[in-house]
Amino acid sequence: MTRPPSPSPSPSELLRLFDAMPLGVVHTVNERVADYAAAARPGGAQSYEEFNRTQTRLDNAARAITLARAAYRQALEVVEDRKREWSGARQRVAALERLESRRRDEHAIELRREEDRLVDDLVVARHVRGEHV
Repeated sequence: MTRPPSPSPSPSELLRLFDAMPLGVVHTVNERVADYAAAARPGGAQSYEEFNRTQTRLDNAARAITLARAAYRQALEVVEDRKREWSGARQRVAALERLESRRRDEHAIELRREEDRLVDDLVVARHVRGEHV
């Protein structure tokens, strides 16, 4: 039988849960924000094409942030789902262990009762035959 999880997740178990979320997703948001902050802004007089190109780059950078944040939220939902699964499994294991413990206790009680009956039968049989100890 495998060991059940501890009542509260250990740091290593939490790290394992968060491993479900690729670290790239976390870093991507920060990178996209940094890219947007570092992007060139339109300044001064410029041609329409240059202005349009710069604005398109800024719009794309802003959309990339939105997409990265959406991916991050989705990854967090996956982690939360895994936590719930882990918690549910932990509760099921605990319930099964309690049942197993009860079954073992009941078996031990029943075994003692059978032994007591056997001893009683032996004592009664000796007494009937007149073999007192």
